[in-house]
Amino acid sequence: MPPAVVLSGTQQVTKFAQKNPDDVRIYMALYRLESKNVDLVVTFNIPVKSDDGDAVGEEEVKKAEEDFMVCVKSLEIVDYGLFVPAPRNAHSTHRMMLQPTATFFSSKND
Repeated sequence: MPPAVVLSGTQQVTKFAQKNPDDVRIYMALYRLESKNVDLVVTFNIPVKSDDGDAVGEEEVKKAEEDFMVCVKSLEIVDYGLFVPAPRNAHSTHRMMLQPTATFFSSKND
């Protein structure tokens, strides 16, 4: 598995009819699978400020970040056959597609 590019930031999201946006912490890992011409993305979204009480505290944010890093470091593709060529009539610049019914990763700690 290639190393991941890891990014994080905070996004303000207004959901439903709320006047004030929620703050959502975003953690993203990008893996470039050159041999399959695929980018694999893993994201965690953690609400950190919300008027409706759905936000988590600092302890939970820290735990989510730790869990994210465990996921990023342990991600393993066990079947590269899941990445198949896109149909010729696909209206996309992507050359590969992921078959949606298969499991494509597991934790090395299992």
